[in-house]
Amino acid sequence: MSTSSNVSKVWLSTSVRIEKYLDMEKAEDRAGIAKFLYERFTERYLVPLKEVGKGYDNGFLVMASCCLLIESLIAFREGWPSTEGLSQRAFELFFKQEDRFAVFRGHEVDFWKGVRCGILHQGETVLGWRLNFTDPNTPLLEVNEKRVNCSKFMTGLEGVLMDYRSLLERTPWNYEQWQNVRKKMATTIKACES
Repeated sequence: MSTSSNVSKVWLSTSVRIEKYLDMEKAEDRAGIAKFLYERFTERYLVPLKEVGKGYDNGFLVMASCCLLIESLIAFREGWPSTEGLSQRAFELFFKQEDRFAVFRGHEVDFWKGVRCGILHQGETVLGWRLNFTDPNTPLLEVNEKRVNCSKFMTGLEGVLMDYRSLLERTPWNYEQWQNVRKKMATTIKACES
C-alpha cells in the first residue's frame, strides 16, 4: 500500500504513525502491531476516562466510550471497513465471543438498543436499562434490574483488550485474525487521505 508523505505522517496512536505501521506490516511484526492496537484502543477509549476523576464517576461517559470501543474492536476482529449498518451485529458478536461478558448473553440486542443506542441517540439509557457507577460492589449485570456496573464493565473491556493483544501476538500472520486486522487498517489509512 502506498501513501502520500503527508498521510504517512498521520498519528494512529501516540507512538505509531502510518509509516511506522506500514513498516511493521511489511515486516510481519505481530508483537509490534498487537502492542500498537492495544495502545490505540486504550488511549482512545479507556485512558481518558481514568483522567476524569476516578474514571468511573460518570456512568454515561464510561458506557458511551465502552460502546464505541466494542464497535471498533469488532470491526478489527471482523475486518469490517466500518460498523455502519452492523452495529447491532457487533454487539451480538462481542457478547457471544467474550466470556467475561457471558452474563449479557440473551440480552445482546436489548443492551444494544437500551444502552448503546439510548446513550448515542438520546443521551440516556432506555428500555429500563440502568447504570450503576456509585457502588462498585454490585455484579457486572444485575439481570432483573437491567443495571450495569460501569466500573466492572470498563475493567472487563481492559481484560478483553489484553486478551486480544495476546491472541494476535501468538497467531500466525496468514491467519484470518491478521487478515482482518490488515483489512481494517487499510480502510483506516484510506480514511486519513484527503
